Amino acid sequence: MYKTGELVAQRIESYCRTWRLWIENAEGIISGDSIMSADSSTQATSLSDDIELGAVCSQSWNMTISDTETAFLGKEYDTYLYLVDYETSGILADEKIPMGRFTCVKSKKSGGSVQLTMADRLYFSDKPYVPHIPMPNWNKAVEDDICRQLGLQNGNDYTEVRLLRDKNGRRLIDKNGKVLYSKYFYFKVSSVPKDVTMRQMLSYLASAQGQFGYVDRYGKYVRKWYGLSLIHI
Repeated sequence: MYKTGELVAQRIESYCRTWRLWIENAEGIISGDSIMSADSSTQATSLSDDIELGAVCSQSWNMTISDTETAFLGKEYDTYLYLVDYETSGILADEKIPMGRFTCVKSKKSGGSVQLTMADRLYFSDKPYVPHIPMPNWNKAVEDDICRQLGLQNGNDYTEVRLLRDKNGRRLIDKNGKVLYSKYFYFKVSSVPKDVTMRQMLSYLASAQGQFGYVDRYGKYVRKWYGLSLIHI
């Protein structure tokens, strides 16, 4: 969960608020009225509308921008939301909320604007997974390898204490009623299934740990359980 400053938190809860999008990279910033419209969507491994155990979710943005001069395609942008300060027309409390790092995968000019599709690095994960490491290998090594191939940083902490759960998400307990957990969740991956994609392989690794995967608001690949809420503003 992302924690905002007090002023921004108060404005979020009020009815009087205006959101704006801000995207930037080393070449420049586009924000405010220059971004004419924007909406976000999520794609997962699951064929249903639900985020299921092991789902690996990629996020994308569709934007219309009043800038036909900039070459967007293939470039990566840090994306933020901010609330408008009605007194200055600037950024309320000078606070931008990070929403992720996205690559422009589609760009189409239309009149005096350009329509963009921006996606996180998991957008590229539906390609076949060809290991760049010897197999068999540990789950962490496989996950690290896929992240490297996708240009992602693996943000998962393999030393974190993890509660063990069954396939329905219920916590596992022993015969004495004690909750079972694992401090170091390592297991060997013996081989890679034929024609498996990188997204599917990440899904196998996530489901084995009772979690789902996504790219967080700082551009890192992470796994979470549904109880550790995935909240986007």
